[in-house]
Amino acid sequence: MVSGQLDMDRLDYLQRDSYFTGVEEGVIGSERIIKMLDVVNGNLVVEEKGIYSIENFIGARRIMYWQVYMHKTVVASEYMLTSILKRAKFLYQQGKDLFASPSLKVFLQNEITLNDFKKSPEQLRHFSMIDDNDIITSIKVWQTDEDIILSKLCSMILSRKLFKTEISKTPFSAEKINGQKQKIADSLKISSEDTAYFAISETLVNSAYDEKDKQILILSRKGGTQDIVAASDNLNILALTKPVEKHCFCYANL
Repeated sequence: MVSGQLDMDRLDYLQRDSYFTGVEEGVIGSERIIKMLDVVNGNLVVEEKGIYSIENFIGARRIMYWQVYMHKTVVASEYMLTSILKRAKFLYQQGKDLFASPSLKVFLQNEITLNDFKKSPEQLRHFSMIDDNDIITSIKVWQTDEDIILSKLCSMILSRKLFKTEISKTPFSAEKINGQKQKIADSLKISSEDTAYFAISETLVNSAYDEKDKQILILSRKGGTQDIVAASDNLNILALTKPVEKHCFCYANL
C-alpha cells in the first residue's frame, strides 16, 4: 500500500494529475479499488469483482505517462533542471561559492549516496528541507552568474525557452547529435565537452505493469490468488507488461 504497483501514491497522483492536466483518460475508480482490497497470507490482493477497475488503472497509467509525464515539455524541463544542478555542483567542486539555501548547499558541496542517507539521519533531514522554493530562488540568482553555461541555462528555463525535444522510435544518428552540439558550441563559444549540458540524447521507457515486481494479485471467489495478467481475459494487459522504448533528443535551439 505504501510502495508497489498498486499503492496509495499512484492511486492519488493519477487522479490528481488527470484533473489538473485535463487528460480524462487518467481517471480511475480509486474508491472502488480501495473497497476491493484485502489481505491474504500477508499479501495485498484485490477481490475478483474489482478486476476491471485494475485493468482500467493499468491502462490509465500508461496513457498518463505518454501524454503527461513523458510529454515533450515535461521532458525538456526536467533535462534543463538536471543540467542546471549538474553545472552548479561542478562549479562548487571547482571552489566557487554559489548562492543556495543551507540544505541545498549540502548536496551541491558533497557527494551524497544512498548509504549516506542510511547512516546519517542528518542527510535525510537536509533532503526533506529542500523544496521548489529552494530551487527556483537559486535559479533566479544564478541567471546573472558569470559562468556562461549556468547563467544561460537558468535564464532559458525562467523565460520558458525550453530545449527542443524530438522523440523517435529509432535512435538519432551521431551526425545529427554532433551537428547540434557544434551549433551550440559555436553560438555560446564553449567547448564541445560542455555542450553536454545543452544537448541530451537518452531513451524513454514506459512500462505500465511489471509482472515480475510486486505483482497485483487478484483474489478469486474460490479463495485462490493470481497475478492480474493471468486472471484477466483482456489481452491488452499482457501487452502492457512489455516496456515501450522511445528515443529522445533534447537540445538548445539557439
